[in-house]
Amino acid sequence: MKFLPHQVIAHRGASAHAPENTLAAFRRARELGAHWVELDVSLSADDVPVIVHDDTLDRTTSLAGPVRSATAAQLAAADAGSWFHPDFAGEPVPTLAAAFALFAKIGLSVNVEIKPVATAAERMALCEAVRAALDMRPSGVDVVISSFDPEALVLMRALSGPEPLALLLDNLPQNWPALVERTGASAVHLDMALLIADVLAQMNAAGLKVRVWTCNDPARLVPFWPLGLDAVITDDPSLFLGL
Repeated sequence: MKFLPHQVIAHRGASAHAPENTLAAFRRARELGAHWVELDVSLSADDVPVIVHDDTLDRTTSLAGPVRSATAAQLAAADAGSWFHPDFAGEPVPTLAAAFALFAKIGLSVNVEIKPVATAAERMALCEAVRAALDMRPSGVDVVISSFDPEALVLMRALSGPEPLALLLDNLPQNWPALVERTGASAVHLDMALLIADVLAQMNAAGLKVRVWTCNDPARLVPFWPLGLDAVITDDPSLFLGL
């Protein structure tokens, strides 16, 4: 089966080929034919939206401690690549603004995942900072905003952006239709383990796009494309795009 570029979203960039959530991973995704990437956004100590998955810096950078404890300048000077391979030594933790600038240059669109936070005040600060970065991004960069936190999506909608929203689900509560309605989401990003034909049919019947994460085996998804699956989020877009 042929997968089209718009059906393939590179998870944290081409994270099978380069250190996740770095500009190198995003560039590699584009080289492999992806038109879309996914990234995770949190706030630095000085309230700059930065791209890192974990709550702490220990796993993927030369720094330690919470992401919120480091300034954007400190993150820009950190090494977020050596853990993956020495060839990527010195790769920084990028800001969301830097990623948008790259995407405009190389022709990428992006799923921005807003990370859950501990308090309503933190959520407000993060969403307002993301909104400001979105408003200042170069033209031509399409964006979908996703989150596991329904309240973050409610807040992003209240901040009056035009970007479509997607609710991330790693379980399937009985009230998922109410959650979707509350957030105003037009899509669900569903854990691969939850993907079955009946669930896909229910979500399609509700007018939702369904994108599945994280799948690195194209054969597992072949039965679902004719049933209305919209896209896959994968660590390795080359597996789906044949490059």
